[in-house]
Amino acid sequence: MPVTVQDILNHKNPPKKEKPVKQWLGNQSACDICNTSFADIPWFADARLRNGQWAIVCPDCHADFTSGKFGVGVGQKYDANTKIKLEG
Repeated sequence: MPVTVQDILNHKNPPKKEKPVKQWLGNQSACDICNTSFADIPWFADARLRNGQWAIVCPDCHADFTSGKFGVGVGQKYDANTKIKLEG
């Protein structure tokens, strides 16, 4: 079977794979700092605090005690209902 232009293009630019859905596997249900229930908030974060420690925090504590960012080395944001990773 002859090689077509489309075969060559597909080889050089293969379709991008969809990223797998990542989900929080822990069973924690409240903020480490203020004890706000995850049932009462839209999201929570596994984040590095300004003092270098890591904590599971609500949006308010994330704003008050972290850099406010998400990503490698600073934290991940998760949906509080589904526990699916949203950012970071």
